[in-house]
Amino acid sequence: MTTNAMADTDKPLLEFPSEYTVKVLGRDQQGFVERVAQIVSEHAPDAAAADVRPSSKGSFVSINICFTAVSMQQLDDMHRALNACEQVTLIL
Repeated sequence: MTTNAMADTDKPLLEFPSEYTVKVLGRDQQGFVERVAQIVSEHAPDAAAADVRPSSKGSFVSINICFTAVSMQQLDDMHRALNACEQVTLIL
């Protein structure tokens, strides 16, 4: 392995600060969108308004929220909080 190849593997996946979009999917239930927005805003106060899209059959909803990520710790904490929410099915 060459030195350059080693250096490439040492690069972080993200550089901070960085624009970041979290996509959260869950059942289309009352309060779901508000709860996800609340969790994200607790970890990213500058989060933009949520872009909400229903699934083709209307059973699920996807929520995209953009914000400026400042650290990997921030993202990890946010993902843990979203995973702890029983209404959340998938986080991308």
